[in-house]
Amino acid sequence: MNGRVRFSVWTPLAALFVVWLAHVSLSYTAASLRCHDVTLGGEILSIDAFRLVMLALTLVAAAVLGALLLMIARRRRAGADGDAQLAGFMGTILAALFAAYLLWSIPHELANTAVC
Repeated sequence: MNGRVRFSVWTPLAALFVVWLAHVSLSYTAASLRCHDVTLGGEILSIDAFRLVMLALTLVAAAVLGALLLMIARRRRAGADGDAQLAGFMGTILAALFAAYLLWSIPHELANTAVC
């Protein structure tokens, strides 16, 4: 072994789940902080701080999703075995669902629909 870490073809799928879970968890945490008047109640650059945080979380999640999707596609093309093909297919489907979720969340973030 040459000291290089070899990741499984399933690693990007696990990363998809972790990024989705982090986005949901941090979004609920931000909404909770805003609703309990702990923080995120002011304005930053004349934009509601809560909206800015939520849009930043979504932008970071979308960037990571794009990187993971590229990794999944590259591994699917490079792997000739059944595991690589299955992981690539599942990764593509899960990434599409995650992208739909992120697109769905943007209008709610812009409309500031967090109910306290």
